[in-house]
Amino acid sequence: MIPLSIKYEEVASGARLTLTPKDPAQLDAFRTKVRQHAEQMKKGECSMTQAMMQGMMDRMKNPEPTAKPEPKPKPEEEDHRAHHPPPEKK
Repeated sequence: MIPLSIKYEEVASGARLTLTPKDPAQLDAFRTKVRQHAEQMKKGECSMTQAMMQGMMDRMKNPEPTAKPEPKPKPEEEDHRAHHPPPEKK
């Protein structure tokens, strides 16, 4: 990934993000990469977007977080946990 800066502006229909490469000499390569990524997002082929959208959909279906049970230690781990207790929950 090419190092960049991001400028956020509110607009009537949402937001405008302005992406600028930190190294101006990389502008052409940066534009190409951003356009490729935008095209992947339009087609639904971006794994980052898919994961984000799946997480959003899951939260909409179940807004309350579910508690995950502590995994049961394996017999060979029990002694080890005795002298390395888990961190306190806050």
